[in-house]
Amino acid sequence: MAVHIIGGEMGSFVPSDSTTFETASLASGYDSSFARCATLADFDASFAETPIVATFAATAWAHFELWCNTSANDPTPRTRVTWIDGAGVERLRIRTVETTGTFSLDYFNGTTWVAVGSAVAALNTRQTIDLQANINSASGSLGLYFAGTKRISSGTIDLSNIASLRQVRFYGDTYISQVILADEPTVGMRLGTVVMTGAGSSTDWTGDFTAVDELRYSDSDFIWSDTAGQVEMMAGTSIAPLTGYSIRAVGIAARAKKGGSGPTNLQLALRAGGTNYFSASQALDFGYGAHVATWETNPHTTLPFTSSDLATLQYGVRSVA
Repeated sequence: MAVHIIGGEMGSFVPSDSTTFETASLASGYDSSFARCATLADFDASFAETPIVATFAATAWAHFELWCNTSANDPTPRTRVTWIDGAGVERLRIRTVETTGTFSLDYFNGTTWVAVGSAVAALNTRQTIDLQANINSASGSLGLYFAGTKRISSGTIDLSNIASLRQVRFYGDTYISQVILADEPTVGMRLGTVVMTGAGSSTDWTGDFTAVDELRYSDSDFIWSDTAGQVEMMAGTSIAPLTGYSIRAVGIAARAKKGGSGPTNLQLALRAGGTNYFSASQALDFGYGAHVATWETNPHTTLPFTSSDLATLQYGVRSVA
């Protein structure tokens, strides 16, 4: 079983264009105990999508907090969330109807969209949603949960035409936060943001944490490295209350790109117990992309993370040729 933490800020998403950005302007659009902002796709055609961090070929779960910005006068169903397969085809979708406050769940069978079911929930209110999918099987199933309660259930359906699911896309006029993808149930999970607040043990890159800690994100300031093998670590402060929760995983996200020369790959770095641990290398593009890595156990102890572990962890990146 694995949890792939995606996040809620721009380092965790690939935006469609400049109309997708981080915002704290709608304070009720995110849970400030766990997040410091939401990511907003501001127009109908704009979107934020997760990077491809895993290929789900059997059981897939998506957890997120969603606020649909509506005026309650449009009777046309609007797509808010889709889950895309390995060929780039949208296979699952959540739609809303403003006039009725209806959420609907559909799947694409390769020819047409098929309705699974619908439920009524407040639109201009932050909703905690979990989407469950058992795919690649003639005995597949789909389910949609609101606030931990299943509101839409497909029963047994033929989903053998969906070979895999790879990334989730969030469409326009939608505030998104606390996004988690996993191959285990995500109901009850929460994602707490760690904000970079200080220099770490290694500061090889040019620039420091003050260039990457801002809200709203800006590409006008950044840290950079032109030499392979350089490590930049940062200290962080978690804003999530952990009372009553166990730590399922720790994830790191970075918005990054390559230049015309120098390193062309990146590793995410986690420092625990005085040792740096690195993710697999991730290829960079000439344009900014989202890069994510997760650790499900403390790599220093190989045991589950504890609250005291979080107080000493550092987070960062390593340049790779």
